[in-house]
Amino acid sequence: MSYSFRAKINAFHNFSAVFFTPILLFSWIHDLNAKPLFFSQSFLQQGFCTSELFPVHKYCAFFDWVSAGILFATTSSLPPTIYMLSHGYGHWEAQNSNNEPINAIGLIILTILLSVGPFSAAKTFINKGICSNTTAYSTATATLASAVTLFAKFLNSDHLALLYINLFLTFSTSAPRLFFTEPTNTPHFWGKFISRTTVLTLMLLEPTACDRGLSNLGGHLLFDIALVSQTFFESASSVTQSLRVS
Repeated sequence: MSYSFRAKINAFHNFSAVFFTPILLFSWIHDLNAKPLFFSQSFLQQGFCTSELFPVHKYCAFFDWVSAGILFATTSSLPPTIYMLSHGYGHWEAQNSNNEPINAIGLIILTILLSVGPFSAAKTFINKGICSNTTAYSTATATLASAVTLFAKFLNSDHLALLYINLFLTFSTSAPRLFFTEPTNTPHFWGKFISRTTVLTLMLLEPTACDRGLSNLGGHLLFDIALVSQTFFESASSVTQSLRVS
């Protein structure tokens, strides 16, 4: 299949992510401050799409931790492994959440999870020759600090962290890919594309369709399965490219 077709569907995905993220944010803000029109009531109350079939947070935590071990064993990549371990710990803590202000450990985990976005963008700017390493990573650090500060000051509730993380990561990773064309001859292209699209779709469906049947299919666990798949393909692609260069 031609690289031009790959580029087009890549661009469509990134455009969709950048386009729908502000819409989802607007819908979220509206439903938090008025009668819900877009989001499921259970999601607004809990911040996750749980299920009566099983304890979603506990299952997500175990799944993320096992996946982190497999990820490290197959790619030897430490950053995504730490990301999945932190994601799992967030779920373990969330099962006892009472919609309280986020604590110090929660802020550390939030920082680790949010860091994926700006530092991924920094790598894009460096690879495209837009700026130096120092400028890119300094900007990424400042962006991360701002994102954490905004959450702590204006939201500051553990049950609101999930969607905030998803919105921030989706926008901050997709926008650079949209404006600076991503190579389409990278390893695991289709694995990355399909998993990214699945993550985006579930990010949109979880808050809006939880009470319309998604909870009966597994709720947030579906998102975690897609997220682990995306993390694996992104990591495997980076490792393979590094081996090619060396």
